[in-house]
Amino acid sequence: MNSALSGSLRKFEYEKYASLIALVALFAIASILSPYFLQLQNVLNILRQVSYTGIIALGMTFVIISGGIDLSVGSVAAFVGAVCILTLNAILPIVGNEFLAVTLAILAGLAIASLCGALNGILITRGRIAPFIVTLGTMAIFRSLALFIGNAGEVRSNSNLFGNFGMNSVAMVPVPVFVMLILAALLAVTLNQTRYGRYLCAVGSNVRVATFSAINVDRIKFLAYTLTGFVVGVSAILLSSRFNAVSTSNMGMAFELDAIAAVIIGGTPMTGGRGTVWGTIIGAIILGIINNMLNMLGVSPYLQGTVKRSGHHRRSLHPAPTGLASRPGSSWGRFSIQRQIFAPCEREAFDAIACIIQRKDALYPNRRTGMKRLLVVSLAVVMALAMLAACTVVPAAPVGEPAAAPAGEAWRRRGSSRRKPCRR
Repeated sequence: MNSALSGSLRKFEYEKYASLIALVALFAIASILSPYFLQLQNVLNILRQVSYTGIIALGMTFVIISGGIDLSVGSVAAFVGAVCILTLNAILPIVGNEFLAVTLAILAGLAIASLCGALNGILITRGRIAPFIVTLGTMAIFRSLALFIGNAGEVRSNSNLFGNFGMNSVAMVPVPVFVMLILAALLAVTLNQTRYGRYLCAVGSNVRVATFSAINVDRIKFLAYTLTGFVVGVSAILLSSRFNAVSTSNMGMAFELDAIAAVIIGGTPMTGGRGTVWGTIIGAIILGIINNMLNMLGVSPYLQGTVKRSGHHRRSLHPAPTGLASRPGSSWGRFSIQRQIFAPCEREAFDAIACIIQRKDALYPNRRTGMKRLLVVSLAVVMALAMLAACTVVPAAPVGEPAAAPAGEAWRRRGSSRRKPCRR
């Protein structure tokens, strides 16, 4: 009996379900700390709040799986929201039909958002620029455009129908939550059941193997960034319709951080190559519960970031392998090397190329087991709760001027700065 139980525990994939286990534990802790947490309205408010960044995190999952990153999602959200409302205000007097004007404005916002994502994809694939550099630049560009078209202020809508769209509910489920679940289901099928999803994982795992396997790497990455732009447009339209206005200076601030945190907590490694859509949804809900719990306990908003950002390092401690060639028998090896990933005409070529590159790719660097990772996560949660309790009991000391850091010695180049002429 004990041997069978221990065998089943060894076969249980703790790493796969670590996020779900953490969500259940956090839900139980929050329900104990606050009697108002389990109220239906509070749960619906949490889901509504996380739906906006959760929708963005769905697209971010595809980008991170491909081995890239997108830092411009917050600025794109502000720009698209402002464009959508300005288009609605301009079309409404001309069309005369409020429903048609709202529909055209939403389509225009989605088109602009897709073009913004396509711009990132073109600069990364055709320009051969690092995704971090490209999206860091477009983040400033789109934020500046949003401030320019909105005069660095608030853009208000003249339509009541557009405001009601973001506040409605379907069977007691808020519209943003309903949209997030529909997009999650569609993208989960795309990632797990289509050729594009398999190619996306192959590109994120090893670009060389994917290139030698006749995969159009540039097209795969371009579609990932375009998809991210589209879902950012969906989130921007839902958020702007909730308030029936857009603040071009504040909307979308730190959305990229919350989206990346949700993706990483959900189980997608920063190195790319694999990931889950529903894990991203769980990661977004975990961040929402932490935020709600801190607000209910009266923790200072200046200290909430120390707890919310502590989950970023959960998956980055032990990254996934850089290549498709991993240890035989591991779950990653079965996924990446097994022959049924690709079409029958590509299996032999893919296996041959993977075997050739296997000698040069790095293997797993003594990866910890899923149980140890779960213990690390539990320890981090306990430390965060202890810090939270200490902050609620002990008042914060007045913040003084920061002490000047000791000046270190500058690095000096060895030898002369001039190059000596070559002697023949």
